[in-house]
Amino acid sequence: MRVICKKSMIGSDVRCPICGQGFVVFWQGRVQARQLEKKLVLQSLRMQHENGSNGAEVHPAAAFDVPIWDGAALGDAVSQQNSAAVGR
Repeated sequence: MRVICKKSMIGSDVRCPICGQGFVVFWQGRVQARQLEKKLVLQSLRMQHENGSNGAEVHPAAAFDVPIWDGAALGDAVSQQNSAAVGR
């Protein structure tokens, strides 16, 4: 699976939870996995702010790949997410 993000000033699929910058997301893979992938995209956008800056300049100007788990790792992550939800 592959997920690519690109900054967008018009419409957006996701917004950075820190600075509010919008991104168009290009998904490749199963529709069922997109909910988890969206969480991983948001986590990746948060991590780009680890240098302490809260501005949108921390995000790459060009389109960039978001590291996404695949195969068994994605299945394990979904299982852990479901287990955590049940335990609440």
